[in-house]
Amino acid sequence: MASLYKKPIKVTDPKTGKKVAARSKKWWGRFTDEHGEEKRVPLATDKKAAQTMLNELVCKVERLMAGLDDPFEEHHKRSLSKHLGDYTKYLANKGSSDVHVKKTASRVRAVLKGCKFDKINQISASRVQEFLAGLRRKGRSIATSNHYLRAIKMFTRWLVRDRRTRDDRLAHLSKMNEETDRRRVRRPLSIEELSVVIQAAVAGRVFECIAGPVRAVLYIVGAYSGYGRGEFGSVRFRSFVFDSDPRTLTVLAGHS
Repeated sequence: MASLYKKPIKVTDPKTGKKVAARSKKWWGRFTDEHGEEKRVPLATDKKAAQTMLNELVCKVERLMAGLDDPFEEHHKRSLSKHLGDYTKYLANKGSSDVHVKKTASRVRAVLKGCKFDKINQISASRVQEFLAGLRRKGRSIATSNHYLRAIKMFTRWLVRDRRTRDDRLAHLSKMNEETDRRRVRRPLSIEELSVVIQAAVAGRVFECIAGPVRAVLYIVGAYSGYGRGEFGSVRFRSFVFDSDPRTLTVLAGHS
């Protein structure tokens, strides 16, 4: 049975300087939770307010026992910045590269700030669309807009999978066609063009602490493997296997 009480405490007598028995200024509540365990919690200094708070706690326990309480209530009270912190740790723990983790978190943070989302129940597809349209009005490409959309959708999907909310409010949003606003058209170099690049690298100066001949080797390996700068940055000696046939260079999936 729930009840109010004032907690026994020790205070210093200002006249004698000795510790004497007293009662707390706040009222405390004693009740039994949904697991049958006794709980004691601080409430308020006003008795009526404390009684109201205790009644709410008892009602919550009864709803939990009846299976009527919202299992996502606590998560919905937390700020999205804290959820994003947990999501960032999740990405790092599953082996994503540092670059991917930082870039994804940065894009999600930009969307949350731009849309002024603070809690999960504030997430709105229309406001995200408006934010992305604002990016494009400022001259950002459709590809960039899609990168931001992909990042925020990954975050909201994770909120559902990690049982922090019931539904994904951005599930129906889809990417735009990047071909209608292609800013950079990529194509493979011809043999002649690749030869020019390699010769220029060999004769070139040290750039970003990498000597010209070393850059030439990277260009050759990159041309034949498809590896980019991020993949090369993750390569270590253990990435090579020289005693196999054929010899191999392997990049971990988290960096590819």
